[in-house]
Amino acid sequence: MVDGAAVLVGAAVAISAAGQWAVDGEPQQTTPSSGEVSWQATCEAIGDQALSVTVNQGAPVSLAVPACAPLPTTTTPTSTTTTVTK
Repeated sequence: MVDGAAVLVGAAVAISAAGQWAVDGEPQQTTPSSGEVSWQATCEAIGDQALSVTVNQGAPVSLAVPACAPLPTTTTPTSTTTTVTK
């Protein structure tokens, strides 16, 4: 939401994925009294992936999202045992 902007209730907001995205939920939503809608999107390819939204069928607005990166690998720490003898 833009600071100082009026809440737009009942607006048709649509998300468009020009890149390799999997978007959960309906691609078009209507804003409730909060004026907000949300989606969950998952990258399906590494690199820049374009996403945009339109409000009430207006011009698309590009979303600033970081480039998709590989998931970090998880490692299991190795255990170390030290024996002290007297």
